[in-house]
Amino acid sequence: HSPVTAVEAEKNFVKAFVEGGAPDDVREVSVKGNELLADVLVSEKMISSKSEFARLVEGGAIEIVGGEKIKNVKELARENVTYKIGKHRFLKTR
Repeated sequence: HSPVTAVEAEKNFVKAFVEGGAPDDVREVSVKGNELLADVLVSEKMISSKSEFARLVEGGAIEIVGGEKIKNVKELARENVTYKIGKHRFLKTR
């Protein structure tokens, strides 16, 4: 790995895990108007099932980066939002 790559990786790490933001290389997905967040995360293989989604919501492990935690298992996916799922998974909607 080159020194430039190492510096970029460090910046991404600090941004995502020290400052509470999201890394630059977040997967992006388009969402429809009234699509459930659980359906989006399952279809994108970010989680394995709606049951896992419910457990994560109950545990407070799904949140909007820079915003609130998702508390409703029937939450609709919002446009132009970056979600943090657990500690290391991110998904940006458009």
